[in-house]
Amino acid sequence: MWDEYTLKCLAINFYHKLFYNEKDTIQVFILKRAFPAIDHENMNQLLASVIDEEVKKALFYMKLFKTPGLKGYQSYFYQS
Repeated sequence: MWDEYTLKCLAINFYHKLFYNEKDTIQVFILKRAFPAIDHENMNQLLASVIDEEVKKALFYMKLFKTPGLKGYQSYFYQS
């Protein structure tokens, strides 16, 4: 029998060898500079908790028979 730690190490090593590429570290560095940075104020807004009132306001702002995705409920469902 294999113990949990040994199995975990085997899985990590397998996928590391499968997907590791020395060029990846260079590509990650280039990608970090490809997009503008988010300042602290905007980051705090993105990390803030969602308030129920904001969700309600967004749902009631939508047209009645629009859905927020392919398999979502229409806003009419929530507004009625």
